[in-house]
Amino acid sequence: MAGHPLKLVGAGQALPAAVLRGFVKSLARRIAGFPASGLAVIKERVNAVTLAPAADFRRDSSLFIDGVRNPEAQRRIKAAMKRGFQTREPEMALARMLADLAAPFNHDAGLASTQEETP
Repeated sequence: MAGHPLKLVGAGQALPAAVLRGFVKSLARRIAGFPASGLAVIKERVNAVTLAPAADFRRDSSLFIDGVRNPEAQRRIKAAMKRGFQTREPEMALARMLADLAAPFNHDAGLASTQEETP
């Protein structure tokens, strides 16, 4: 199958933006052509091996709520909001925002990098 869209990419590879739309449309058409019963079976199996049971989601939600109630988490969330965390720019530069937020907390905890003193 020369030129088949699925031959364009392999695991861990990305498509150039100019090619992505056509690739996705072609793939969607190909999947839509499969028998519905086969797609349903595949979807069920993928969900069975990738989705956690509902109890695990409830436990994760409880852990998250407990975590954000922590005073340290509250301080960091407040600092993030003061820096515009709820806007698009920090979201697009999340790694930098998180590093900037961690710096004062790491310093306060004695975790900031120290320079060697010269004699």
